[in-house]
Amino acid sequence: MEDQRIWLKSVIIPSALILLLFVAVGWWAIISLRSFYYEQRVEEALLTAKSYATTMSMVIEADKHFDEELAATLQVGAAVVDRYPWPITNELLQGIAKDVMLDIIYLYDENLVVTHSSNGSFIGWEPPPDHPLRTFQQSGEQVFIDEIRAEVDTGILYKYAYRRTADGKIIQGGLKAEKIEGRFGHLKPQHIIEVLAQHTPMTRLALLDKDGQVIAASNISNIGCIVDPAVYDFPISDQHYRLLRMDNDPSLGLHLPLKLDDKSIGSLIVISSLKRLNMLIHTISVVITLTLLVFYGFFFYSFSRVYRLNIRIAHHANHDVLTGLPNLRHYYQIASRLRGKEHALMVINPLNFKRLNMLFGYAHGDEVLTHLAHALQEIADHNEGITAF
Repeated sequence: MEDQRIWLKSVIIPSALILLLFVAVGWWAIISLRSFYYEQRVEEALLTAKSYATTMSMVIEADKHFDEELAATLQVGAAVVDRYPWPITNELLQGIAKDVMLDIIYLYDENLVVTHSSNGSFIGWEPPPDHPLRTFQQSGEQVFIDEIRAEVDTGILYKYAYRRTADGKIIQGGLKAEKIEGRFGHLKPQHIIEVLAQHTPMTRLALLDKDGQVIAASNISNIGCIVDPAVYDFPISDQHYRLLRMDNDPSLGLHLPLKLDDKSIGSLIVISSLKRLNMLIHTISVVITLTLLVFYGFFFYSFSRVYRLNIRIAHHANHDVLTGLPNLRHYYQIASRLRGKEHALMVINPLNFKRLNMLFGYAHGDEVLTHLAHALQEIADHNEGITAF
């Protein structure tokens, strides 16, 4: 029982404390490592997202410049038509379209009826009630840039612009969409996002207009969806981020504002997957844990071995090698603590022991001493307060 107490106090408790210390150090190292990698990933994601936002702002600005260029081209064409003496002919519009590098020019009268066209088509055509041309006529604006739309009969896609003349007529000019794609297709938001997504396959991108509608995205199926930051708790900020889950993968989400001439033109959502980062952190955590366990196991083995060795050294220093009983040195230690206390001492001195060794040999004498020691130890074991030396 006493040996068990000594083992508990000398080995088990210190080892348990050291194990707890190792566990605390390991967890601290893992948490610090995780925090470090997350901070690095957040900083990298913020820089990447801001560069994406800058790129998308430049793309939108380029698209705006194209609209301005198209409007300027149409203004030149309208000015030529305005200043040209009547009557206007289709051949004249064809020449003007060629000079200002437009594919088609239509001339409308005050009732929005096509009177002339550069290719001679659609003479007498009127736009339907929901056509943007009628909205433009009622708005009173001088110039309007329409979206790309298909011609009624051919289905060919055109980018149209409208210009109001001094006498109330309207000139419509258009460029074929295929030419626009050839000249400016590489600057279209969807094309830019697809290129960016190829370079960062673990990142998802979505470009939103001012109303929160997705106008370009790495996942094409998201185009047209409405994203309300208040509903998704995803405020627009270039300083903050959110940790979320996308398709059961931990991800880092950023929602950055897009501005042009200090005016809001929409926002950009950047979602970066943290799956690989978490796998890296998990692997490093396992390696750290196994290293600490191996180190603790080696320490525990060494500590236990040193403890057992010390126990054996202390035992040999205080016990007789032959009989195993406490020796004279141990007796003096006990006796010094018994001073002033009532106690009795019995000294046993076998007679003729030297003669016994001479007659029967030292091995026989050692055996006699061993039996004598066992007998004394039995007496001590069966009687409280008795110690054999």
